[in-house]
Parts: sequence; C-alpha cells; structure tokens
Amino acid sequence: MQSRSRVVVLRTAPESIFEDYGTLFAQAGLRDCFKTNRPLSVIAETGLDSFFPAATITPWQIEGILDFIRSSKREMGKTKFFVRGPQGFLAKARLENYIGAVADRLESNLATPSLTASEAIEGNHVVVLGNLRTHLVHAVGGTVLNVAEFLRHAGKRWALLTTDEQIIVRYRHLKNSAAGVFGVMDGTFAGDGAGPRALRVFVKNYILASHDLVALDAVAAKMMGFDPLSIPYLRRLHEDGLGCADPGSIEVDGIDINGIDFRFHTLASPQSRLLSRIAGEDRLKHTNTGRFGRLRTSFLEALQDFYIRKMWQNRTGKYRLALAHSSSWGRLMDKYNLTLPNQLTQDNR
Repeated sequence: MQSRSRVVVLRTAPESIFEDYGTLFAQAGLRDCFKTNRPLSVIAETGLDSFFPAATITPWQIEGILDFIRSSKREMGKTKFFVRGPQGFLAKARLENYIGAVADRLESNLATPSLTASEAIEGNHVVVLGNLRTHLVHAVGGTVLNVAEFLRHAGKRWALLTTDEQIIVRYRHLKNSAAGVFGVMDGTFAGDGAGPRALRVFVKNYILASHDLVALDAVAAKMMGFDPLSIPYLRRLHEDGLGCADPGSIEVDGIDINGIDFRFHTLASPQSRLLSRIAGEDRLKHTNTGRFGRLRTSFLEALQDFYIRKMWQNRTGKYRLALAHSSSWGRLMDKYNLTLPNQLTQDNR
C-alpha cells in the first residue's frame, strides 16, 4: 500500500527564519537525500534578474538550505546550485550579481555550473526551490512549474511558458531521471495576481516542504484559495500517478491549514491581459516550431519584457517593492546588500 503524500507547513518570522528552515528540512526529511553518495542539485527558476519578493528565490531560502547541508556534514563539493533566469547578456549579468550578493554573505561559491538542465538532474538528488505565488496562465506558479521551466533548455520564458502537456512530460522526465526529489516553497512573501512577475506582494510568513512536488503545489494552491484539482496540470499529474493533488489525501504536518485562505486570484492589469491575449496561450504549442514560430516567440517575449521592465517595474513594481521593504523583512533584506530592481531611495526606505 502506497503511503500518503506528506507536506510540512510552518509559520516563521525574520528573527527565527534560519532555525525554522532547519526544523522544516528535518521534519520533511531532507536528510533522506543525503543517504547515498550521489550529488545534490539545487535548482531554481526566477522570472526576474534581480530580487523581487515572491517573484525570485529569497536569499534566506538559499542560506537556510546551505546551513542545513553543512550541519548534516555533507560535502559541499557534492552540492551544485542551478539558478536560471531571463536570458540575454544584461539579464544574466544582473542575475549573477544577485546570486553573488547572497554568496558574499554566506562566504560560499554559488556559481552556476556549466551543465545542461538534463545533466543537472540525471542520477542526482534534486531539490527544487519555489515561491508561494499565483500564475496568470497556470493559477499556481509553484515547484512543478519551476521544474518544467528549468527543463525547457532555451528561450526566456513568458510567451513560450509551456502548456499543461509540456509540464507533465517534463515533470515525468524529472521523476524518471533523478535519484530523489525534494521541494521547498518560501511563503515569507506571497504573490497574488498576474504572476510569475507582476505580483501584488503580501507578508504571509509560511515555509513549506515535501518530497512530493505535486502535493506541495496542491497545498500551496489550497492556502491561496484555489481548488487544486481544478488546476489542469495538477489534476493531470494526480491522475497519472505522478503525485497527489487531492488535499483530502495529503498529510499536512506542522500547522493546521484548514482555516487558511488568502483569497488570491490571477486577475491581471489591462496591459497584462492584452499581452496575454496577443501571446495566445491556447496556441502556445505551435509557437516554438519552425523559424517563424521562434521569431514570433522572441518578439512576444521582448514585448512582455519591455512592459515589465520599463513600465511595470518603474511604476507599480517600485511601489510594491518599497512596501515589502518597509515590512518586518526589510532589515533582513538589507543584510544581503541586494541590488534591488529600481533602487529604492532613502525616502522609499
């Protein structure tokens, strides 16, 4: 008889975040990934090339997992970080600056190894980092979607951001290729609205982990106010036996989440809805074939990036980032000397 999928959910705070991450990893069984001598690959997908709450991995998430690995007396040389973000020279440079800022504080080398996505998971234990956030197309932008994006190999992301069928194929590839899988979701900040980038940010103070990424995303969906089985890719993965998306069949440890409902939704601004309609998510499966498809995809991604970087981040995004920085997590953000998008002035701080 197959055991029930298990997800651990904990409350946290800036003052106890590293201790709480250690407790989370211990309760969720991260040490199971250390029982063999196989390498450990920590992978993360980020929709932006610099820190933005709920849209990018948090530095305390990286520090928390590194501290746990060290405390488990695991050889750090067997642990590799793979952080994929927007492509292009300038975007890659900004992303490397962000990762470098975290590495400087940790006195660690977090340089991304020069391996393909498939090589990063083949025969390795894989830890997938994610955020508690919505997604404009897929409702939940969780760890399963991060895996699908990581295995996409080429292209930036949004206009080509994967169909439900592609999510299932890529997640099945991970399950068949990796020695083991573990997911970690940071919900210190949670993102509502037109994710994975143009998010409304809320302080929620939750962290989650599980060996079943489908169950992890299902619990996150439930906390955000969605019915997990109404989300097509989660339902398909559940039906195909690749994980459990039925909240009634998932064992949740740590805290009781039955009364939690963020009432999140995926409503977007008129500009985002227009770009979504132009991109034509219902026709995505045809956009990445042939020269015309690649040119069309590149144009639509450039259009989306222009809106996000030149319009949304300079206006709405800057305001939302300032609000996040004024929260209880602002002081911890400062400790990493992060290069924040649209650098906040002293007045904003």
